[in-house]
Amino acid sequence: MRNYLFLLFLSITTFVSSQVASIPFEKEGLVYIPVKIGEKETPLTFVFDTGASTAVIDKTVAKRIGIKADTKQYATGASGSQEYEIALNRTLTIANLDFNRLNFVLVDLEELNNRSSMQIDGIIGYDVIKEFVTEFDFAEKQLYLYKKAKDIKDIADYTAHDIKLENAIPRVTLECTFLDGSKITGDFLFDSGANLGILFNTPFSEKHQLEDKFDKKITISSRGLTATSTSIVGLTKSVSLLGNTFTEVPISLSQSKRGVSSQKGFAGILGAEIINRFDMILDYKKKKLYLKPNSYYKDAFEVPLVGFTIKKSGENIVIGDVIKDTEAATKGIQSGDQLLAINGTAHTDLKTYRKLLKKEGQTIRIQLKKSSGKEDEIELKLERLL
Repeated sequence: MRNYLFLLFLSITTFVSSQVASIPFEKEGLVYIPVKIGEKETPLTFVFDTGASTAVIDKTVAKRIGIKADTKQYATGASGSQEYEIALNRTLTIANLDFNRLNFVLVDLEELNNRSSMQIDGIIGYDVIKEFVTEFDFAEKQLYLYKKAKDIKDIADYTAHDIKLENAIPRVTLECTFLDGSKITGDFLFDSGANLGILFNTPFSEKHQLEDKFDKKITISSRGLTATSTSIVGLTKSVSLLGNTFTEVPISLSQSKRGVSSQKGFAGILGAEIINRFDMILDYKKKKLYLKPNSYYKDAFEVPLVGFTIKKSGENIVIGDVIKDTEAATKGIQSGDQLLAINGTAHTDLKTYRKLLKKEGQTIRIQLKKSSGKEDEIELKLERLL
């Protein structure tokens, strides 16, 4: 998740049970797992995030289940340095395993939830997987935790790679080939909680003048854990990651002047849109990553087709960000407009509407309710913006 609190002190975790676990998950862009906290029997939904160095819980959820902050500490996140509330020495249960003495960062996840098609109660990552060898099986939708990599029966089916591990976040090297034939290589944070393909940090992008390499580009806003950031998006010819090559991959160039995406020392972030194309095994202690292409491996990468995003607002679905100089913008669609229907049919969830907005080549009718209360119907053709 794009807060990257890797300057925050790391949680101290005590591994209570030695039993290997099987953890069911749901994949909806990101990987979501059920967890329990303390004595509460109702499972919560956490994003399982290789880019999270310490656990995060939504402030509203924390209040509901009786978790209060014990201290505060400054840390560097996506929006820069700010003070975070910390709940110390908590217990979290995943499957049959208890994790004691976890520290939770309390963060308001409301805006992130408004843009997500699944509820996000919190985030978990390094606190859990540092104690295990973790296998992600996307066909079975299961996470398997092992004591040692040799305990995995089908490990020979994977290709092993050495990885760097700094501040609890894995780093991998990848190469981008642009449409002009030029190539750029760099180290990227391996961040399964980032709902994107590739994001280049601002210093790296500016140093190599990457914006000039795009034939077509758009400027978009995206929501991280605590702030909204702006990036320029364009198309590459190909991306190569540890012996695997993908073509026509959209990439983002950060415009952030503070926070993690403004830092030097690494090229950027590798996110879930690429990571989830592999079944994988992470062995933090040995600094090994094992990859095996899964059923998502050959899927075409999604290219923006419409000049706006959508999000939840209470019981309604509304327009989020509108991209300048697109058909949507010129026809008067504005951020905050309530989305009443697409092609005459109303829905109550983001997922259904988003599917309708991915039908390339189709012309759609969008019914909106403006801030004035006036209803409007706008016709748009879904065409590639890149």
